Amino acid sequence: MLKKMSKRKSWVLWLAFAGAIITSCSQVTPTGPANLTDAAITTSIQLSEGNWTATSITSMVLEVYGSGVDTMHKALTLVGSSANAQIKVPVGKKLTFQVTAYQNTTPILKGSTIYTPKGGTLENIQIQLDYLIPTVILTPTAIAVKKNDTFTIYLAARHVTDLATIGAQVTFDNTKLKVVDLGREDSLLTSNSGSVMQLKFSRDNAVGHVDIVLGVFPASAGVSGKGNICKIVFEALDAGSTDIQLSLDNTISSDLGLYDKSAALINSLALGSRIVIE
Repeated sequence: MLKKMSKRKSWVLWLAFAGAIITSCSQVTPTGPANLTDAAITTSIQLSEGNWTATSITSMVLEVYGSGVDTMHKALTLVGSSANAQIKVPVGKKLTFQVTAYQNTTPILKGSTIYTPKGGTLENIQIQLDYLIPTVILTPTAIAVKKNDTFTIYLAARHVTDLATIGAQVTFDNTKLKVVDLGREDSLLTSNSGSVMQLKFSRDNAVGHVDIVLGVFPASAGVSGKGNICKIVFEALDAGSTDIQLSLDNTISSDLGLYDKSAALINSLALGSRIVIE
């Protein structure tokens, strides 16, 4: 039996995500004849970028296809921050392995690679998953710290096009965390020769909020690609696990959301960060 285990690691962009990386190793377990025509593939993906959990990814689908091979589809089972599936594929056939991740019915990540299961050797493959829609994340997406430590979380944009304004609200448990510093990171927002207008940039530890509204001036200098928007330095106050939430929801506040250079609201995704305080 050919067993393949995949672990997805972030490549700060990273995503570039961009993206993430799935590193897979394939290994034969001698449970039958050497000339088996099928291989049983077990795929396990560790979702570490973007605090990927069932709250951000509602489903993942693995699709396998190749010349002379019927297309196979397999839903990966999401458990916490990992996804798993088993699928039987032909040995010796050049196959395309494609993974698509969805939030509800919206595809948000996709990637593929070509791989030929051989059997009898230890092999490695990689799949880069690219963002399909503009996304704002808190990174690192998971971190363990000691009580009284300080640590830095970056608010970063991924896969944006003609971004001219960003409005975001970061919320945190003020019994677990305290913001001790807040600073802009302007390299992305000034990458098209514009300047940054600071409309709102504040922290409030009493309620556990960081409010950020930044614009590019002139709007015609809207930016595309990926990069950091700001950094937030926290102090860990008490032991336990806590999530830092990120909202771009324009229905909650007209200040929130991503807007392009024509002032049109951009459909986007927001992903937070999980902190373990020891």
